[in-house]
Amino acid sequence: MSEMFSCAKCRWAHDDCFGDGLWDATTGKRVQKTYENSNLETTLARLFKQNWQVPVPESKVHQGLSKAYKNIKEPGDFVNFLKDVQEYAMGVMPKKIKERCNDRLVISMKLFPAFVGAFCHTKVHVVNRLEDYPLVETDASKQMWSTIMQQIGNDPEVAAVHLQRADETARELSNWHRFQSVDKKTHKDPNHVFNCDLKRPRTAYDQLAKKHSGATVIETNDCWADSDASNKCLKKALKAAGFPAENAKDFNMTLFGAAHQNGAGTHAGGKGRGEVTCDGGGWRCFSSSGHEVQECDEPNEHQWSDASSLIKYDSWKHNGEPKPPNGEDEWDHAYITR
Repeated sequence: MSEMFSCAKCRWAHDDCFGDGLWDATTGKRVQKTYENSNLETTLARLFKQNWQVPVPESKVHQGLSKAYKNIKEPGDFVNFLKDVQEYAMGVMPKKIKERCNDRLVISMKLFPAFVGAFCHTKVHVVNRLEDYPLVETDASKQMWSTIMQQIGNDPEVAAVHLQRADETARELSNWHRFQSVDKKTHKDPNHVFNCDLKRPRTAYDQLAKKHSGATVIETNDCWADSDASNKCLKKALKAAGFPAENAKDFNMTLFGAAHQNGAGTHAGGKGRGEVTCDGGGWRCFSSSGHEVQECDEPNEHQWSDASSLIKYDSWKHNGEPKPPNGEDEWDHAYITR
């Protein structure tokens, strides 16, 4: 199902930046009186038609999911919702497909903390100084995330794979490289460059996932060397989902081939952006064309003062009181994974 909860109204929860989710990540209260997930409905309709040769219009899929939608009563109904979706899809699956799949259907999807209101997204894809924070977490979103992770860890019918970068700097570098948009005038702005020397601790959401989900951890840096390495990671994921390792041969291309075809990897970036690492430290910036990454100098103080799109840490209040960043513990209260 890929990013089932990625669209604004599809989100399980939202914060002040996304006002259309099902639950308010600040208060924990329900926002949408009736919930529907357009990403889910579109994906299921495509699955039924293209893979199972059962044409079902999205309007009918929507009707078929009515039970799943109505059964959502509280934020903790996340896993039960997915099981209701699975039950509906199994009801549509043709007999010959069921026999081929040993009467089994696995729903897989990406799950990011952002889908439960874990961050405020701005145009800034990187935190380069402890003074600059483009996002704020809430206790309600952490509680929702913890509850979901616990449900995943305690349910024998649910499996999870925790894809993890070598460290938080590598993860953020990948996000910056892939998603940052620049032009000739902005490619060296402080909020568009990357500080490879800043130590970025693991986020609170990453720690909660490790603690509660029981997920199989896959270090993505171990997956990109070559096709053998990528297939080893793929087999590890299939095993976590209860599939025999030989099922990997059913894929039309290796994970390695598919990833690099789409510009992913340790140096994940948009097509045509080449490779990038933080080897050697220092700062990285895009060329004026936005297609290549190069080493560059640290922005000067004048540039920093003009970076109006950056949100200052001391410009917002934590629990009603100003709270300056005095150490890594402060990161857990303010820095959220995407």
